[in-house]
Amino acid sequence: MNRLSTGQLVALGGVGILSAAALWRFLSRSPRHMQKSAVISKLVIYPIKSCKGIEVTTAECTALGLVSGELRDRQYMVAEADTGKFVSARTHPTLVLVTTSIDDEAKSLCISAPGKEELRLPLGAPTSGVVIDGSVWDSQVFGLDCGKEASDWFSSYLNSPVKLLYFDMDSFIRPLEKLDGSAFTRHHRPVESNAKTMYSDGYPYLLCNDRSVDQINQDVGKDLATWENFRPNILVTSTQGPYVEDEWREIEISGVQLFGEKPCGRCSFPNVNPQTGERNPKAEPYNTLYKTRLLKQYSKSSPMFGMNLVLDGEPGFISVGDSVMC
Repeated sequence: MNRLSTGQLVALGGVGILSAAALWRFLSRSPRHMQKSAVISKLVIYPIKSCKGIEVTTAECTALGLVSGELRDRQYMVAEADTGKFVSARTHPTLVLVTTSIDDEAKSLCISAPGKEELRLPLGAPTSGVVIDGSVWDSQVFGLDCGKEASDWFSSYLNSPVKLLYFDMDSFIRPLEKLDGSAFTRHHRPVESNAKTMYSDGYPYLLCNDRSVDQINQDVGKDLATWENFRPNILVTSTQGPYVEDEWREIEISGVQLFGEKPCGRCSFPNVNPQTGERNPKAEPYNTLYKTRLLKQYSKSSPMFGMNLVLDGEPGFISVGDSVMC
């Protein structure tokens, strides 16, 4: 741990009261030389939670996740019409076949799915002003109702009464989940009080390593999964092999600083084939993940794959091909 001189203490006091997380980071970060640990192979934004992602070559890293033009990560989500609870491909696997695109000229979000006519919604916050009280797992969230046309389209496609919600960044705040003490205290700093996300499961960024995807396929015994099964925002090719991302904490990409908060606990979502929307009949790759990636220092019930990240500094741009320094 760093020792602070009297001069450093005075300097810290001079900038005002630091948050507990910022002070923890200053005290615990030991000077060291960062080295190239990986290269970005894909950047992906998922405009609608659980639906198909859009690959981009360059994106801005913001506190709320990746941004590229009008595309923001998980700014929309499908929710149960009566409860506001999020709907995902865990229960409605054909959601992964829903694609989105932006019509810049018409200022529209274009939504398509097999057997459905294209749905077009105006970009930006819905004008209805109807606020829905909803949830993502145990987290309370709010959203603007995107209207009857969107509700009817998704309800018909999923054969279930749902609504499409929009996260209005000017009106809503969703803090990150708090680390409750036992599982990650020894490894992770406190979450910044101003760290936030939209409709992600819990964190604004998920990083995966394609070497780890290769390892899972090797463990399963065939090429069953691709990176799309695991839905990363940042896919990297490690120079050091599989699962090294488990230990990545301080990360820098083209001057953008990110922090590895915790490994990502996995459910059955990766069992859904991203090309067909069908569940794997043998519950793979989840069963293999459970056998090989149940890291009990993190969780006794959820296998781990990938790393949840937060922005740890100022926003900035990253691109496919950039070096990942750790």
